[in-house]
Amino acid sequence: MWQDFSGFSQTPKDQSTHEGKQYFVPYYYYPWAVFHRKSVFDKQGYEQAKTRGEFIAPAKKRAGKG
Repeated sequence: MWQDFSGFSQTPKDQSTHEGKQYFVPYYYYPWAVFHRKSVFDKQGYEQAKTRGEFIAPAKKRAGKG
């Protein structure tokens, strides 16, 4: 998919890839939306955030777990 993208550096591709899987593809150079992979949330027991605090909570929970 990335071969047809223009205007993007390698960085967004690297940031959207984890363990060989693509988790998102930027639509704009400066995205204003956050997308998540439902299977990862389900596996970790996370729920879709309704507030900024709920959005940040999984990151804090994962901090330091590698």
